[in-house]
Amino acid sequence: MKKKILALAVVMMMAVIAVTGCSTHESEIAKEQREAAAAMEEMMENQTPAEHNPDPTEPDATVVEIYSVKSGDTGLEKTMDSVPEVDDYELTKKLIEYGVLPETAEIIDYRPDLGVVEYTGVESLTPREAQAVINTIKSAEPSFEDQITLRLDGTDIMTSGFCADFESITDEFAGGAADSDGSDGGPGVE
Repeated sequence: MKKKILALAVVMMMAVIAVTGCSTHESEIAKEQREAAAAMEEMMENQTPAEHNPDPTEPDATVVEIYSVKSGDTGLEKTMDSVPEVDDYELTKKLIEYGVLPETAEIIDYRPDLGVVEYTGVESLTPREAQAVINTIKSAEPSFEDQITLRLDGTDIMTSGFCADFESITDEFAGGAADSDGSDGGPGVE
């Protein structure tokens, strides 16, 4: 009888040790998961639109490059973002979201075969803003002509190609980006 009680006591102690060991391990894992979730939530809360990352799980979303004006007096920023469809409306919405175009901007002409993009509701654009529009459209719509003419209410303000050296352009250039043949800055470009 003593042996049975002793054996039962040993089995119970082993069970207590096993349960205690498992619960300690589970607590550490749960703690790590909570800390990782809190860190991820904090990162998402502190994220600005320029740091937006496209959601690859979004149905039928297409990832595009959106160009916006860098703070300071030089360069553009390139940000990857997603649009439900690559078209004039969605690209204009993204350019408004990133502060390139004013909220009053409306697309009134978008012809890839002629290389023409025209907006209304935009009083003027700086050379960097105009180049950001052209770079965004050309990168999202490779079928566009090599040179894109950007118009504001019927007035040509810039004719330019994609500017690969987008990080070093300024608002001071007189003829557009270095690789932009035919750009004259034109009326409407401040």
